[in-house]
Amino acid sequence: MVSRYFAKIVEQENINLEVAVKVRDLRENMGMSQRAFANLIGKPQSTIARIENGSMNAST
Repeated sequence: MVSRYFAKIVEQENINLEVAVKVRDLRENMGMSQRAFANLIGKPQSTIARIENGSMNAST
């Protein structure tokens, strides 16, 4: 039971890292600040910051 729980946590952290890197790369390739990117997608800048530093769980 503990190993499945641990595996789910590790899987979510891997997803968070992958999303963080992709969002940052996309934003930087577009030459945008976090604030400008956030305005473009209709989210607060703080949400972009949390995504990019991996502290927000990514979901589809």
